[in-house]
Amino acid sequence: MRRKKKSDQLRKIIYIFLVYKILIISIAYASYILIPENFTRRKNSDTPLLDPFAQLDARAYLDIAKNGYNADFGSGATNYGWFPLYPFMIKAFSFIGYELAALLIANIFSFVAVYLLYILVSEEIDKKVAYRTILYTLFFPTAFFLSVMYTESLFLSLSLATFIFAKRNKWHYSGVCGFLASMTRTQGFLLMLPIAYMYLRSKNFKFQNIDRKIIFVIIIPLGLFAVFFYHYLITGDPFIQFANHLKYERALTFPWKSIEITVKEILTETPTKIFYNSLNLFITALMVSLAYLSRKQLKKEYFIYFSASILLPLLSATIASITRFSLVIFPAFMIIAIQSKKHKTLINVIYAFSTLLMLLSTAWYANEEIDIKGLINFIVMQRNI
Repeated sequence: MRRKKKSDQLRKIIYIFLVYKILIISIAYASYILIPENFTRRKNSDTPLLDPFAQLDARAYLDIAKNGYNADFGSGATNYGWFPLYPFMIKAFSFIGYELAALLIANIFSFVAVYLLYILVSEEIDKKVAYRTILYTLFFPTAFFLSVMYTESLFLSLSLATFIFAKRNKWHYSGVCGFLASMTRTQGFLLMLPIAYMYLRSKNFKFQNIDRKIIFVIIIPLGLFAVFFYHYLITGDPFIQFANHLKYERALTFPWKSIEITVKEILTETPTKIFYNSLNLFITALMVSLAYLSRKQLKKEYFIYFSASILLPLLSATIASITRFSLVIFPAFMIIAIQSKKHKTLINVIYAFSTLLMLLSTAWYANEEIDIKGLINFIVMQRNI
């Protein structure tokens, strides 16, 4: 009976997951084939079948895997700003082809992330909330990043595993997963905060109860220092990635400064940029609100992680990409799932729009960018012929 329940649960998760994957793959290929290349900024490679999933940052990860860290990538923009674990994994499996390895790793870990999310939420709350959490994660506007050659799926899997192992007092596994997460994305080092809290709580917050296992909590941020050390070995500058971030207008500042810059851009930019910045502003407000709700509706460790994770991008002088960064902040989707009991209609309406936005964003990513005005004019001209 227990086995049957587990297999039914797994079947439900697989069903949701497959619907999501079919939508992403269909839209990616359809947009890539149907939109003329001269209305896009997409880059073509030796593996055209995989090109819709290898745009923007994906090229940086592939370049690191193929050529190592170097100053030639992106016409001198360099590739030092991207973390090494994902490219190292691509390199390890490059015997099947770099692009194919990158895509398979991302998609395998996307299922791992979904399954771990189900385990965590069903243990913390219940199975119904777990299903809804998966649903709201997979149909978030930037959820397509879990299916392309990016680190989102790998990072989400590692961060969830870090929490799950800590919940079960398996501090050595938790520490290793946290260490690897810190080698995957900048925010990985933040996992030390909630895990340290969980460890100290397991010791009743008494100093005399602390044992050697605290070492595994301390190693979590050392993944970031491992990246610094690796950069030092190959360039002589442990902080060279920050120079790369400056080229993309990312620098340490006050949170309100990032908001101020975005509002100014909304008032002065093109319609496409106005929409993009407005969405980032909306998602920022949403995430801050959800973080506040998590203070009472989730355990303290999730509130700590949520708050730190949303604060980090706000300190970087821009909230560009915050919609993508939010995708891996899983406590946000736990809160949405909890709130959906009270505000079902509202959340359903928002997520109908969110799903549409995700599909449009998938087409946008597959082509890197789309000249919408030019494309519309082209379609009108074709109709008039």
